[in-house]
Amino acid sequence: HFSRMRSGIFRTVLSRCISQSFPGVPLSFSRKFFSEAEGCFNLTFGLLIFVLLVNFDSSVGLDMGDVVIDAKSKHTATVIFLHGLGDTGHGWSSATPMFNLPHAKFIYPTAPTRPITLNMGMAMPGWFDIKTLDKDDSDEHTDFEGLEQSRKMLESLITKEVEAGIEPERIVIGGFSQGGAVSIFTAAQSKRKLGGLLALSTWTPGHTKLPSLLTGEGKSIPVLQCHGTADPLLPHSLGKQSNDLLNSLGFKTSFHSFPMQHASHPDEIRLVAETLNSWLPNQ
Repeated sequence: HFSRMRSGIFRTVLSRCISQSFPGVPLSFSRKFFSEAEGCFNLTFGLLIFVLLVNFDSSVGLDMGDVVIDAKSKHTATVIFLHGLGDTGHGWSSATPMFNLPHAKFIYPTAPTRPITLNMGMAMPGWFDIKTLDKDDSDEHTDFEGLEQSRKMLESLITKEVEAGIEPERIVIGGFSQGGAVSIFTAAQSKRKLGGLLALSTWTPGHTKLPSLLTGEGKSIPVLQCHGTADPLLPHSLGKQSNDLLNSLGFKTSFHSFPMQHASHPDEIRLVAETLNSWLPNQ
């Protein structure tokens, strides 16, 4: 399990290190480089161990704070996007200009640092603990406590935006991988009809409990789900099964596949931009 997980975390850590050490190198380029250089990971895996042991907060200089990017024009919409395991809010913030949504405020929270069982208990930013990547039909290994903590955090961010005058239908939530799982878990239980849900390279957590937690407002939220056909961490079949589950619960979803591993793809980013602009048109 650890060997299946480490390359994804390795890409995230080194991409962040390179982008912060060399500001002229976009984070997207660093990710693409390491995704295509998968075969060299084992040669330098010791560096990953070093970075993880210092918990990302010493000599590597990773910024652990949340990222908030204010609207460039009149603020009439908000997008809240959660990163994947081991990343920070800065990881996806660099994609904001590509979404072409000047009237939207973008919020990229950073998960608290916690031990991750799957990674030998090493501490890293995570929305909840992951104990196994094996199929878990009974939810025996699902960290419901961590999921619920992160759901409440996301709900609090939504509430702040509503209190600031943004209509719920002008708020989109979403995330990549583990962040996407939290977003699905939150949307399903929402008492507000939000503008949309972005579920990128992710899965539906807590599937045994979700039907009893589902609200009418939650299942009315439109869903865009994207997954890589070559994802070695969360297989494409898992993404499709998650989509089938959401459809069976009454969600209106759109599922798209892209030729990528556990990462992003330019065509995927373009689709996300188009979808965001259809959900949150300029007013």
